[in-house]
Amino acid sequence: MKKIMIFAVAMALSGSVFASGDSKSTGYYLQSDGDISICKNAAGEKGYNKVSVNELVSNPKMGECADLRGADLSGEGLSEANLRGARLKGADLRYADLSHADLHKANMREANLKESILYRANLSGAYLYQANLSASRLVNANLRKADLTGAHLIGAVLTDADLSKTKMGRASFKRACMIGANFAGADMYGANVRGADLTGTNLSYAQTLKKVVFDDDTTLPFSIGEAYKLGMTKFVELP
Repeated sequence: MKKIMIFAVAMALSGSVFASGDSKSTGYYLQSDGDISICKNAAGEKGYNKVSVNELVSNPKMGECADLRGADLSGEGLSEANLRGARLKGADLRYADLSHADLHKANMREANLKESILYRANLSGAYLYQANLSASRLVNANLRKADLTGAHLIGAVLTDADLSKTKMGRASFKRACMIGANFAGADMYGANVRGADLTGTNLSYAQTLKKVVFDDDTTLPFSIGEAYKLGMTKFVELP
């Protein structure tokens, strides 16, 4: 009887630790070595935590290194969520509130974040290849060293966002508001900024602006002549 009681107490304690959302005590968490970040457990084994949508919604702090591929999180309130290193490939995050969320190094390839709120969210180093961020609100968001290759940010609001050293090749920023954004060291090869507002940005500090497409509706931080010198291309609609 005593052994059974001890076992029951141990199980209860372990359950309370899991419920607290402390991934460092219960499973895998993001460990960094320079620019390389990998989800590992205390024994150094690689892996991801199994977390259901209901568990995450009830406790947004338990999402670190969570395997949420293809999860339906549309419209959910995930403000200040810990989703560091989480697998969110193909996840539906439309209209979700991710303000102040930590998505550092999260894999969000082809995720749908249309009209989501990412105010002051940490997306540094996140993998957003071909993700849909159209009409999303990324005001003051940290996207440093993120990969936005081929992503859709049509009509997105990126006011004062940090896009330094970000990969944005072939991404679409059509009609996006990017006032005051930081582009230092960014790779924008072939990106589309038609109709975008780039007022007050340091766009000329980008690593490359070759074949970046703009038009008469684009508000550039420099002259059209300078845009051509930097390798940008003007879109002209044929009659």
